[in-house]
Amino acid sequence: MITTRTTTTTRTTASGTETSTTVFRTEASVEPNTLDPVTVNLRNLNWNEVTDDIESLRKDLNVVGCAVGVVHNGKLIYSAGFGNRNDAGDPVNPDTLFQIGSTTKAFTAFGIATLVDEKKVDWETPVTTLAPVEFQDPFANAQANLVDLLSHRTGLPRHDYMMSIWSSIEEVNARIKYLQPSKQFRQAFQYNNNMYNLAGSIAGRLYGSTWDDLVKDRILTPLGMDRTITNLEQSEYMENHARGYELRNDGTKVLVGYKEHCCVEASEGDGSMVSSVNDMAKWLSLILNKGKTPDGEELVSKEQFDMIMTPHSIISGPISDSPFQLGTYGLGWLLCSYKGKMNVSHSGGMPGFLTAIDLFPNDNLGIVVFCNSTSVSPTALSKYLSDLILFNLKDKERFAKTKVQNVTRTETLAKERYERIEKRDKNGAPTLPLGSYQGSFVNEAYGTLLIDGPDNENRFKFWINGAGERKGDFHGTLKHWENDTFGIFEGSVALEYYKDDECPMELMVEFNKDATEVRIALAGDVDTIVFKRV
Repeated sequence: MITTRTTTTTRTTASGTETSTTVFRTEASVEPNTLDPVTVNLRNLNWNEVTDDIESLRKDLNVVGCAVGVVHNGKLIYSAGFGNRNDAGDPVNPDTLFQIGSTTKAFTAFGIATLVDEKKVDWETPVTTLAPVEFQDPFANAQANLVDLLSHRTGLPRHDYMMSIWSSIEEVNARIKYLQPSKQFRQAFQYNNNMYNLAGSIAGRLYGSTWDDLVKDRILTPLGMDRTITNLEQSEYMENHARGYELRNDGTKVLVGYKEHCCVEASEGDGSMVSSVNDMAKWLSLILNKGKTPDGEELVSKEQFDMIMTPHSIISGPISDSPFQLGTYGLGWLLCSYKGKMNVSHSGGMPGFLTAIDLFPNDNLGIVVFCNSTSVSPTALSKYLSDLILFNLKDKERFAKTKVQNVTRTETLAKERYERIEKRDKNGAPTLPLGSYQGSFVNEAYGTLLIDGPDNENRFKFWINGAGERKGDFHGTLKHWENDTFGIFEGSVALEYYKDDECPMELMVEFNKDATEVRIALAGDVDTIVFKRV
């Protein structure tokens, strides 16, 4: 039996303005006469209270909108939309489309697994034989395979800004050879979006088409995920889609523009998909059913499904005071123990959007949470539901902790801002006249840095763009900070819309003495990226 409810609540704000919230909720009956603990907990759960708790957290943390789905034994037993999907106040419902971010990675890994089943590729084939790509590390260059790419163990740290700077995946792939490794090949887990885009482009080529077609043909169409799309640019034209709201450094929200998604053109296999709770429920059911559809069709063999769910990289060992133990990474999924339960999960983030997926295979339970603002982690909601359903534990302290974490984050940012200002060498003048710092600078991996200025307020405009043009998602305003270091006082979407007239963001722009080189820490755990004047 399926029940659908629509509830509208009205509250009065501090300013006296009345605001209404519509919650769309669907429930399906749980199997009777089943005595396993999870089913018993589900049967006794008060979904009205659950809905109220989620809506209360959403309001308290100023989340614009969110959607939640719970899957058990192959059925979507609870789905709900909360808040608004846009500035017009249109309500979120379980069909509302959200950008799913890095939860796209599991689709990429699954699609490649179907190609392995067809003998079109082997997991161990060196990727340098499959695509025009090179690695600086000679061992990685000779041996790196699809498993290495999909389990984040190539030795390369994150270089996410490259996706904001170049206009295609091919351009990024061609510059992997210029990226400095920070670990030895296969030594450590280092999350890397670029490797998933490389894997996706290889998969599309092996399929004889594109990554988009592979995912559509092998997953979306067989599952009937009719509203799920693989290209961020298409979301603007889809009915009932959510807009994203980015949380700025000063706590205000910024509506993310349709063309301001950092990596629209240079992202596919890492995080370019858009979906809804109702569609994602079908995907969760497939994974919980080990790659089989409800009618028993096997979309991937047991052997390859097991390969996806095998730990290939160690993230963390036992942690005595944590409910999370033995963190590892399979292919597109995080694998760990959560309070003694096998937990398969992944989160996702795009400008203005956050996603959490939690699966508990041994309990045939799946949870998906979407948010269209970055003021709260949806993992707090998914784990709250996990505790309720698995352990009959209503951990409302988790919500309280989430609220405290948000306050702590704000306080930490304020403290860091204060310390940055206090530590500034106020007498540290630049070596050269300000006009000497404008110009064009080039880095083999990151393209061209353009600096124009100064204006009458001694501010400079800058862009980092692969084609050397004054456009794109990576740009902002510079001003002298201390000595030969300039600060970013205003930034674009790639810089999280940073804006502060008195204090620059932590990312600094450092010139050498004769302003022939610029250093910017665009990637973690490696030397700062050097741009040379041309």
